[in-house]
Amino acid sequence: MRVLAYLKNIIMGQCASCLDTTNQGDSGRGPKRKKGRKNSIMGGINVSHSPAHNSNRRSKKVKRIGKDDFKIHKVIGKGSYGKVYLVERLEDEAILASTVHQIDLSHLSSMSGLQTIQQANLPQLKQPSGKFFAMKCMKKSTLYQTDQVDTVRSERDILAQMDHPFTVKLYYAFQTATKLYLIMEFVNGGELFYHLKREQRFSEDRVRFYAAECVLAIEHLHGLGIIYRDLKPENILLDSEGHIKITDFGLSKTGQIKEGSETYSFCGTPEYLAPEIIAGTGHTKSVDWWSLGLLIFEMVCGFHPFKIKNKSHYEKFKIIQDTSQEVQIPHYVSPQMKSLLQGLLQKDSINRLTVDKIKTHEFFSSITDWDVVQRRELTPPYIPTVSSDTDISNIDRYFTRELPEETPEESLKLKALGKEREIKDAKFEGFSFNNEKEQDKLRQTTDTRTQIGIDLSYQ
Repeated sequence: MRVLAYLKNIIMGQCASCLDTTNQGDSGRGPKRKKGRKNSIMGGINVSHSPAHNSNRRSKKVKRIGKDDFKIHKVIGKGSYGKVYLVERLEDEAILASTVHQIDLSHLSSMSGLQTIQQANLPQLKQPSGKFFAMKCMKKSTLYQTDQVDTVRSERDILAQMDHPFTVKLYYAFQTATKLYLIMEFVNGGELFYHLKREQRFSEDRVRFYAAECVLAIEHLHGLGIIYRDLKPENILLDSEGHIKITDFGLSKTGQIKEGSETYSFCGTPEYLAPEIIAGTGHTKSVDWWSLGLLIFEMVCGFHPFKIKNKSHYEKFKIIQDTSQEVQIPHYVSPQMKSLLQGLLQKDSINRLTVDKIKTHEFFSSITDWDVVQRRELTPPYIPTVSSDTDISNIDRYFTRELPEETPEESLKLKALGKEREIKDAKFEGFSFNNEKEQDKLRQTTDTRTQIGIDLSYQ
């Protein structure tokens, strides 16, 4: 509000000491514009008295986003090569610039000699915006050491092209000398794994709802030539309304446009690997339908369909590949669900159900129009308890109790094969991303909503 009041005073001529109308260029008292920044107004406002600026058009030039534009509040996730934080966007020059363009300047036409407002010494404030995100932070050195550089780059590229109601959105991607950052939507209903662990198993109606939304998300990925390869309860989030959001695309394979095209990478979560991935004989998009079968089984039964608990990876793989061991489905599972599971958990991928057969299967007979599912118009069978946009009570305390401190920037060198070498950034060229479409939607949402305080009482 202080910034808006300041702008108003400038426009109305009540802060004459802050204005320089003599067209002194960069010699005014305002701080100089930093090299490389476009549309920065901290060094001055340049509003030509023309019809274009009398409109409410928003400036299309946006300043480069970096880690200093976000305030860390909590740790909400942790992986082998990075952490995920709950962060708040801080207002900056781009937001102030858009505010200036929304002010009606028509009354200035009577002010003799005033064609341009220049060099206004705006206060350099960074204020909380009330817009919260999930920030994934990864060390470049760790990515090189664990051979995960291509994995992270692939995830960034996939997220950048995703636009689906049941996958997480990417808003920004940027890097520093030693770290990579992905700024994604914050989904605070908790992991499906978290809820399944608490409730042991779900009703078939609830399973049907989650499975249907998963089917559409996977179908969308396949349409883009992407094999997901990591469908599991830990990678499915619930939003505050009870709908799913699939996340973590690090193991996904792109470029699989042609139907039936195979890839040979050995990757995934051991318990969820399809038999053909273990065999190394080549796999297709069908592996995602195998994982869907495992997911459905776990949701309705509360345990893995194969007896692999507490076994070594070798033993797990042997059991999963063994065609003589059929899935034993409990008696309380309905005939319709049993039929679906048997169709999905075919160890020979040729016999596995395809997406068309899944959507027309009798288990989904109550869904007469899949577009209704796509539009998020099905009523969720369960709505997470969420008190605010920043409520973290559905996130495991294993993460949230950790101090929300980012590790400091470290040396650009790492040891490899006993020798120090400089980290090369060629792999990360073009990593930055700015999702203007989703940011516009976010602005429209937050502009009409009262800002609520951050809820960090869950310790």
